[in-house]
Amino acid sequence: MVLDVNQLGWLAMFWPGTAGVFLGWMSVVSVITFALYALDKFSATRSGNRISEKTLLLGCALGGWPGGILASRLFRHKTIKASYRRKFALAVVVNLFLTCLLAYMFIRSLN
Repeated sequence: MVLDVNQLGWLAMFWPGTAGVFLGWMSVVSVITFALYALDKFSATRSGNRISEKTLLLGCALGGWPGGILASRLFRHKTIKASYRRKFALAVVVNLFLTCLLAYMFIRSLN
């Protein structure tokens, strides 16, 4: 039995080339976002120049939210401010929506 890529449906987004690009992007942006959170926490404890919340949230919205979650928990940074937590959750939802949209567009292009 030969398996055609078109028969894979939504799993086609995980075909080796596409998955590599997607996971590579997510990994790089997560590491950058993690580093931004770490730098902001360090700056906050030293009264230095802070990283803006917009920059942190942009990193999360672009796919770095796993790094943002990890850094937030590890450094106990940006965990209390409710307005930031709501914006962070929105950034995650935006990223997941865009990821699903891109996966849908990719799958449609296979047909």
